[in-house]
Amino acid sequence: MTHARDLHWTHWLVLAASLGLTIFAWDFSNRQIEGKFSTLFNHEADHVVELVQERLQKYEDGLWAGVAAIRANGGNISYSEWRTFAASLRLQDKYPGINGIGVIHHVPPDRLAAYLEDQRRERPEYRIHPPILKTNIGRLP
Repeated sequence: MTHARDLHWTHWLVLAASLGLTIFAWDFSNRQIEGKFSTLFNHEADHVVELVQERLQKYEDGLWAGVAAIRANGGNISYSEWRTFAASLRLQDKYPGINGIGVIHHVPPDRLAAYLEDQRRERPEYRIHPPILKTNIGRLP
């Protein structure tokens, strides 16, 4: 009878050891899988960041080319010259994602009329966007 009781505890010991070993193996494999997925995720995330940085660098290069074109023309560039420059960039091919590039002029309020007259010689429909409100003219830098 004593032998049956020892066998009973032996079974419980084997069962507990098996359960402990199973939990350990599950935890170990789970950590391995999480580690691999974490490494893969971080690798892919780093790759995406590199691609975005590369694309932004291309865009920056295109914008600096525009600065160079304006400086090469003495700090001012006509609309037709700018269109020629922008067309030579081949935006659709080299810079996918850029819909267009342009020049923003800073025009003091006292030069606005002359500026509009000058721009409308080449483009009669030229207008300022967004429209300047009379209440904002005093606030323009």
